[in-house]
Amino acid sequence: MTCAQASDAAGRLYAWEAAGHVVGAVLVGLLFGPLLGATGALVCLGVLAVAVGAGVRLFAKDAPRRAIAAAVLVAIPVIIFYVLLQRHFVRGFLTGAVKE
Repeated sequence: MTCAQASDAAGRLYAWEAAGHVVGAVLVGLLFGPLLGATGALVCLGVLAVAVGAGVRLFAKDAPRRAIAAAVLVAIPVIIFYVLLQRHFVRGFLTGAVKE
């Protein structure tokens, strides 16, 4: 891979990442948040992230197996941790949001 190809690939990756941030913020703020609440939205988005990672692994033949496996192994405990301690997270968010 040449330097020009590497910089082109990095630029495309950055563009997709930025688009994902925008779409994620809109989905949470306008769709998932009001319909599912804070807890449901975070769990749903975590499951969606794992599903996207699994889909990339299935359909991208040149995707490195170890990187995708590591991403899934990191995401699953975070989701489980949040589900078990969600009331403490929500209480902390709400406490910081209330101004007196």
